[in-house]
Amino acid sequence: MSKFYEEIAKYYDAIFPVGADQVALLLETAGEPPARVLDVACGTGGYALELAGAGHQVTAIDLSPQMVEGLLRKAPRIDARVLDMLDIPRLDRTFDFVYCIGNSLVHLEDEKEIGRFLEGCAAVLAPGGRILLQVVNYDRVLEKDVQSLPPILNVAADLSFDRYYRYDRKAHKIAFRTVLQVEGRTLENEVPLHPVTSAELGGLLEKAGFSDIRAYGGFGKAPYDPMESFALVLTAKKAAPKAPAKRKAEALLPALAAILEEQGKVPALDPDTLDPARTCLCMVDMLNGFTREGALQSPRAEALIPGIAGLSAWCTSRGISKVAFADAHGQGALQFSAYPPHCVAGTPEGEVVEELKAIGGYLLVPKNSTDCLLEPLFQEWLEGHPEVDTFLVTGVCTDICIQQLAIPLKTWFNRLGRPSRILVPVDLVDTFDLGLHQGDLCHAMALYTMALNGVELVRWGGGGQPADRNPPTTTR
Repeated sequence: MSKFYEEIAKYYDAIFPVGADQVALLLETAGEPPARVLDVACGTGGYALELAGAGHQVTAIDLSPQMVEGLLRKAPRIDARVLDMLDIPRLDRTFDFVYCIGNSLVHLEDEKEIGRFLEGCAAVLAPGGRILLQVVNYDRVLEKDVQSLPPILNVAADLSFDRYYRYDRKAHKIAFRTVLQVEGRTLENEVPLHPVTSAELGGLLEKAGFSDIRAYGGFGKAPYDPMESFALVLTAKKAAPKAPAKRKAEALLPALAAILEEQGKVPALDPDTLDPARTCLCMVDMLNGFTREGALQSPRAEALIPGIAGLSAWCTSRGISKVAFADAHGQGALQFSAYPPHCVAGTPEGEVVEELKAIGGYLLVPKNSTDCLLEPLFQEWLEGHPEVDTFLVTGVCTDICIQQLAIPLKTWFNRLGRPSRILVPVDLVDTFDLGLHQGDLCHAMALYTMALNGVELVRWGGGGQPADRNPPTTTR
């Protein structure tokens, strides 16, 4: 602590008298007494006394022993301590309201220290507790190169206090020079300040766990004007602790982002790698009941129709076998305990969409569960076509029937010791949005799970042609 601040302690109340607007906003923010209040950089305690007088339980800290002594002389019963503002967690108690005014905050070394201070405040605040900060408006100081602040004059005390700024752009520091003239003496001092802007301070508050951040142009709650306001006053509330599930979800976001990035790099399918005699196109549940009508119809499923129809026509032109799997439930299907009634056999919902019907050339395999591989008709087809070891799996839903066909089909071949290729074109499968079943998330995780189990993710492309494996580049 500079000797200057020790010397001016006895003049502090004359230099910085208690202001009515300051008291009003502090009392408003503190709420109904008795709140537990912490005054940081309290000086000689003018505002601590006002809050204590209103019935609040006040703890006051300052780095200067002389300032704390000045407070205790006026109010011996206030809990006043000599303590660095960075050591607030050492108080080992909880507060409802913390405030730091008088431009004290910018005496910290840098943004990192300011962030550490705010984190300390958050640590001692109860959930929902509030903080109030006041500094000079450094948006204005930096933009307009302000070189002095208005002088403080106290005629009754025969005192003047002049304040000068000199900004060092390279160091991002302000040399703060003060000149106190009192009792025939001149006391000069210079200290570095870290000029924190409104955006920086708001961001640090948010990072420290505060919300409901409000900015004012002074204690009177005038709107904050970055280029005109003299002061910046910020109030904020300690955010409620995040629920464990939300914390866990946020922790998973980097992994999910990495998965999505990898899936964005899925290669185009090379049609030359497909032997027509050994390949089969599987079209799963491309039915009216999933695309255009009924309880489970989805626009995401309907959007697949043109691409799958194009692939179906392409396969027909090359003599590739095709199988269409179709839900065909009875009226009392057990599956209806998990899903709404849908695609009942013999109803329009259970019909393959017209676009695929028009192309035709497929084996229709009705199914009464989500697992296509269990159907006896498909098992018979597999046994009758031992040469087929490559399957293109398309349709809906990625995380249900598609996944339950692709992975078991791969493991079926693995069990027999037969090499196979199970290909899932990522642009020809999809799932639905319904409540917590978020389509994009469930689609991505199903693709990830399939890839982990040996299923190949590929990209087909639009229309009836494979995706361009070497798309043209453009130059600018």
